[in-house]
Amino acid sequence: MFNEHRETLRLIASRLHSAKVEWALGGSALLALYDLADQVNDLDLLVAAEDAERAHDALKPLGAFTAMEPREPFCTAYYARCSINGTGVDMMSLFGIRHEQGVYRLDWHAEEADETFRLPDGDSGAATDIPLSALEDWYVLYSLIPGRMAKAERIARYWTRHGGPARHRLQQALARELPDFLRDRVLQLLQDAGQ
Repeated sequence: MFNEHRETLRLIASRLHSAKVEWALGGSALLALYDLADQVNDLDLLVAAEDAERAHDALKPLGAFTAMEPREPFCTAYYARCSINGTGVDMMSLFGIRHEQGVYRLDWHAEEADETFRLPDGDSGAATDIPLSALEDWYVLYSLIPGRMAKAERIARYWTRHGGPARHRLQQALARELPDFLRDRVLQLLQDAGQ
């Protein structure tokens, strides 16, 4: 998995949980937990828009954050990058990507059905809860991010072996601005899953 980032992730989780921040792990670290990525270069954190400032304040003592101006096609409302214990951390809120028919914006919030990964705390038997963002959200994001379609396709193949996508998450995506090609793919995924 991503052993080199475990301690950093545990530290991040402890600080964000203490600050009562609504957050979740995403990106390649999320994919690695599902055996869909071999390498994790950094940690991508999705944060609820109303918690972005509190999350920044909670993690600021761990590493110097740099507020990043989004580069096209991205138009994410809050995007900051830092290094914690040598691990790159990207924190995002209101993740946005421009496409030929508008802007797809993920206003991420945790849901009761969301999964949690129990990150073991060494040999003590204790564990730290790591909230996970939804594969469905990353399927859409990776479909829109230039050069990341292969990751989206890996997620779709995973669903064919593991019971299909979460219907409500993909329906939420359909309610947002999607380019026609992706709207068609999402509808096909739902149809293939019998949903």
